[in-house]
Amino acid sequence: MLTLPHPHWDPEDRLGARYVGLAWEVLSQPACGWIVDLRGGGGNAWTLLMALGPLLGEGPSFGFRYREGRTDTVSIQQDGSLTGGGRPPVPSPTNARMPGT
Repeated sequence: MLTLPHPHWDPEDRLGARYVGLAWEVLSQPACGWIVDLRGGGGNAWTLLMALGPLLGEGPSFGFRYREGRTDTVSIQQDGSLTGGGRPPVPSPTNARMPGT
């Protein structure tokens, strides 16, 4: 079981990078399955999504749908970086490949 509180840092910040790195370290361990507890309150969805990248895998992860009907999808890249969502690409803070890729 992995309990992830919602981080209050951006993945590009030192603490956000550490959060992602620790999650990737735990998720790289052999397991027959994972229970992920996300009840830890509000926070930065970008950092949380990046931390869960090894479980979610490469590709579209979530999106935004705006009132006028426009959508914007956020995707995880093979290296764990994030693209889309109306912001510039967010590089992986770990300087390593995402576990499982």
